[in-house]
Amino acid sequence: PASASTAPRRAQYPIMGHTFCFQRVSINGRLKRPKLDSDEAKLKDLLYYCREGNFREVRAIAAHYPYLLSLTDSYGMTVLHHAEMSGSPVFVTQVLELYRHPRAYVLKHLSYETLEELETDVARGFEVRGGRAAAALQVQMSHADLGHSIVCRVGEDSLARSAGIVPGDTLEAIVGEGFLGPRPEPPAAADDVLAALCRQSGGSLFPMTLEFRGSALGEILGSDGWAPTHAAAGMCSGPQFRKILGHLLAEQEQAGAVADAGGCTPKEWLQMERSIVRSRPLSA
Repeated sequence: PASASTAPRRAQYPIMGHTFCFQRVSINGRLKRPKLDSDEAKLKDLLYYCREGNFREVRAIAAHYPYLLSLTDSYGMTVLHHAEMSGSPVFVTQVLELYRHPRAYVLKHLSYETLEELETDVARGFEVRGGRAAAALQVQMSHADLGHSIVCRVGEDSLARSAGIVPGDTLEAIVGEGFLGPRPEPPAAADDVLAALCRQSGGSLFPMTLEFRGSALGEILGSDGWAPTHAAAGMCSGPQFRKILGHLLAEQEQAGAVADAGGCTPKEWLQMERSIVRSRPLSA
């Protein structure tokens, strides 16, 4: 029998729903709006319960419709944005746990126009492991059904990081004009999957798109734009929002470096919040 250290970690909040194969979302930049009216209604309820900090109702919806966690409202705000508005650090950690569930994972597409672009990303530290190396990562990360090829490193200033790829994501398929099949599987037997792909392609299979599956947190917290970390940093006068900011920064390493539309990072928002001079009210 497997020891306690090697056994897959049981999900704290089980999710029963499955990811749908057909496209249920209309994507326009950071906006990911549901196409179906039924999904729109469920998303509206989910965002309301997030602002209220009602985890019982949030869990009830997310357990059956996990794909709603990656959708946004009309302003580009996700479930995690609205959860931050609740002001409850405990509730935010519970929502983060929902995002970590494999059935709430999303597909991420990473495109390379040329072999040189792929080689540049590899040189910048982008690393995908397969074979025995991937099996060892599965045990280390305590997840089940991670797939055959696992991202173990994502370099700074790489196209992979811009696409929201984070360590722990799995490479599921490769799509390119030079492939005979529509969704061939990656060379999972190789320890270094990207190096094997470079040798295998020889530049003849580009443009190429790699399909990864992983948590939506990489894009929500790690991409430029108004992130939950900006909102939490702007409210850090309250101790509960300082705790929320700490949870979000601990979740994604690059979460503290994302820039909003004005180019400000959460760290700069924190400095602005601390520099505000609070004058005495006129009624004092």
